[in-house]
Amino acid sequence: MYNCLKEMGYPEDKLVLHFNETGVHRGDYWCSVFSEFLTATVFQRIETLQQ
Repeated sequence: MYNCLKEMGYPEDKLVLHFNETGVHRGDYWCSVFSEFLTATVFQRIETLQQ
């Protein structure tokens, strides 16, 4: 998704890529990181994603 947005011209300074090697594409994983996602997208605070 990151690359698609970049290719479509979305400003790179507005993009954040957070890759978690231990993350899986399951509901329980997404529930555990949803508050970070919400903080980053709604309030544009990405410091929690950079740990």
